[in-house]
Amino acid sequence: MKKSWIAGLFSLIFPGLGHFYLEKFTKGLLLVGLQILFYIVSQKFELVAFALLLTWIYAIVDSIKDTKKYNESKKRLVGSEF
Repeated sequence: MKKSWIAGLFSLIFPGLGHFYLEKFTKGLLLVGLQILFYIVSQKFELVAFALLLTWIYAIVDSIKDTKKYNESKKRLVGSEF
């Protein structure tokens, strides 16, 4: 079972890392790409810095929620084997 606090901590370090921990590589790559893109663009536009912050918060909250879904799906998978 994956721990939601670990996924949240990884996403706090850098958005997308928590999703990699949960084996959600597509969503993780998307968040990493958005974060890098927003960082580059925010050098010129201050409003994009707000989008950078929102993406970071979304990544943390979403990785914690996805941990619960991940654990439930693993429980169903293990339960169906017996």
